Amino acid sequence: MHELGDHAVISKDDVVRFTRVNKPKAVVSKLWQRFREEVCRLNFYRVLMAYFLITILNSSVIMYGSGIVDDPTEEYGGHLEYVDALFLCTSAMTATGLATVNLNILTVFQQAVLAILILLGNVVFVSIFVVIIRCHFFQREINSLLESSKAVRKTRNKVDEEEVKCSTEPASDPGLSQRHAAGFREDAISRPADKTIQPTQYDDANGRIHSLDEHELEELGGVENHALGVLAVVLTLYLVGWLILGIVLLVPYSYRAHVKSIITTTQPGYVIPGWWAFFGVISSYVFHSTYYLLTVVGALSIIGSTQFPVLLRLFIWATWKFTPANSRLHQTLLFLLHHPRRCFMYLFPSVETWYLFGTQLGIDILIWLLFAVLNFGIPYVMEIPPGTRAAVGLFQALGIHSGGFFAVTVGSMAPALQIAYIVAMYISSLSIVMVVRQTNAYEEQSIGLDSTNLVKGGHLLTHLQNQLAYDLWFLIGAWFLICIVERTALMESHPGFLIFNVLFEVTSGYGTVGVSTGVPYDAYSLSGAFHKFSKVIMLFVMIRGRLRGLPLAIDRSILIPGEELFHRMDEMYNRRTKVPAQDDKVLRRDEKGPGANHTK
Repeated sequence: MHELGDHAVISKDDVVRFTRVNKPKAVVSKLWQRFREEVCRLNFYRVLMAYFLITILNSSVIMYGSGIVDDPTEEYGGHLEYVDALFLCTSAMTATGLATVNLNILTVFQQAVLAILILLGNVVFVSIFVVIIRCHFFQREINSLLESSKAVRKTRNKVDEEEVKCSTEPASDPGLSQRHAAGFREDAISRPADKTIQPTQYDDANGRIHSLDEHELEELGGVENHALGVLAVVLTLYLVGWLILGIVLLVPYSYRAHVKSIITTTQPGYVIPGWWAFFGVISSYVFHSTYYLLTVVGALSIIGSTQFPVLLRLFIWATWKFTPANSRLHQTLLFLLHHPRRCFMYLFPSVETWYLFGTQLGIDILIWLLFAVLNFGIPYVMEIPPGTRAAVGLFQALGIHSGGFFAVTVGSMAPALQIAYIVAMYISSLSIVMVVRQTNAYEEQSIGLDSTNLVKGGHLLTHLQNQLAYDLWFLIGAWFLICIVERTALMESHPGFLIFNVLFEVTSGYGTVGVSTGVPYDAYSLSGAFHKFSKVIMLFVMIRGRLRGLPLAIDRSILIPGEELFHRMDEMYNRRTKVPAQDDKVLRRDEKGPGANHTK
């Protein structure tokens, strides 16, 4: 409102604000609409979060209930407090490995529940279902488009026939006549394909497609749909193959006399050697006295976690090399190699895959060397024979990524090495997260990046800054809250309780690693000595840490075909593509369907 002499002049903005204030229903309606759009709208992150939460809650009830049914007077009856059952299920589902009780006091049924959860939360297992769901919706969308295009074609043909009947003069627009002639030529539909898509000519660092001609645009939908089907098979073979190999290598070995003796005599409760070996394959619990076990379990730990993207691309590349060059499978595998991020979140271009492999290898070698150097002179470590000590150091360097196992108690090692372990637990999974961010073209635009105009170093630095901002406040906040809850134990120096040990536990949970400084009087993690509220905080830490690798924005590889955003992203990816101006030809291509022009 503006004052002019004795008169008050009401501006248009004042009227708008007054109207809004005096229409509370409209304001509430708008807020509710905004809430539904921003909070209630499902996306991949929220669906996956719901999957984890529902699975964890249901399994924790089952696990807790089975302990109540068993006789609680038995020494190893599996009776748990509910918060411990919830913690163990969360730790297993997120593949963390932290434990609030000694796992050997659990019944075989409860251990089986944990084993199933480890598989259900495995990144490969989850990825298989994501790919299968996308493949299903992709095929459904293609079928829907075919039906729509056929209906449009019939309608347009009828309209054209009516125009021909009613017209008494030649067409005055030569361009229009030419368009009809070209658009409805039958040989344009029936001619066989004389070439196949060549992915190497049209991809950039993020798998975007540029400068495709009309025939290649026709091929793309069919190739991508087929690629999803092949990828689902490859991922299934990857998961099942490595699990079977691990079981074959470990189960018979666990029944050897000296191994069976160690398993049954050094742990509380009766442990079946074969079950111990199976559980070791999927969770990597091991002792340090045998090179064979260190080698097998150490290899399995990286195959299913940090080196999964590297080995997946290697598997696809090797299969492509040995398939006939004129087969459809050969072309599909080539499409996956050159456009990996169109189909799968953890399949990266060649350069980024080498970067990931080099980063993880460098971390492993550095941690291995630090184990040897920093532990020099510490009696607990030096009493291990030199050869075994070197193997143990390498084993723990591999396990610090996500295995959750260790052959030497962390609390008895050099303080500087424990700091190095904290850093390694954070950056080991960070490297995969950074590659996911870097190869997500949609996320580049969401944070103001354009991969065609940015230097690679600045590009990576921007993603790193955003990821640190996403992680650090949560880590520090969880550490702060647990220190408040555990104040008495920290101030009175209860066994195992140090401020540094709490930070180590939080970082291990957030990195889904599972290595812990533990407590000196039992075999469980430091979390087992926490109060209930601290355990609940650790639940959120593990779940958020497990989902931290998902895109901050939207990723083309997780969208369901048919969504509006899916089409918008394709327009963004292909904005430099020369789109055909003749809609008639597009309709004819849709009617023929994907893969119609395949000659093989």
